[in-house]
Amino acid sequence: VMFIITGGGSGLGKALAVTLAHRGKSVLIVGRRQKLLEDTASLSPLIQYLTADISTEEGRHLLLHHVHVPYVKALINNAGTIKPISSLKELSSADWQQALNTNVGAPLFLTQMLYDKLQDGRVLNIGSGAAYFAIKGWAAYCVSKAALSMLTKCWQLESKTIAFGSVMPGIVDTDM
Repeated sequence: VMFIITGGGSGLGKALAVTLAHRGKSVLIVGRRQKLLEDTASLSPLIQYLTADISTEEGRHLLLHHVHVPYVKALINNAGTIKPISSLKELSSADWQQALNTNVGAPLFLTQMLYDKLQDGRVLNIGSGAAYFAIKGWAAYCVSKAALSMLTKCWQLESKTIAFGSVMPGIVDTDM
């Protein structure tokens, strides 16, 4: 049985990984920054890591091919980006797509890819109050987190064998 946490090298993802490992759970953390992943994995022999950018199809396939267990207890979609912080009139298409790919696309497509391994498991999407309250300059983040909230609700309607939930952790002391 394995728990998978995206964005597991720092912040909330790191704290979740360490907490689960202290409870005797096997954890795979995934992220882009290898040094942070290594540092987190060094805290427990129950934490493994994979360096991959899950905002890309290539990164998601890398994760899928790395998971050699028949069953995943939970997928925690924690990876997220607040960038770009920009006015709407100056927001580039590339930055907009990157935010959506990270904050909405990855949770959707990772869940699809791992669906058979998640039977009777759980998917937890890490949301934000910014999904419900606009913040000047944070349009890409606010919109993508609002979409993630609706994505969670749609999965809840469509899946009978996996429990889907989302949480808004509030203000967390992280680099984000």
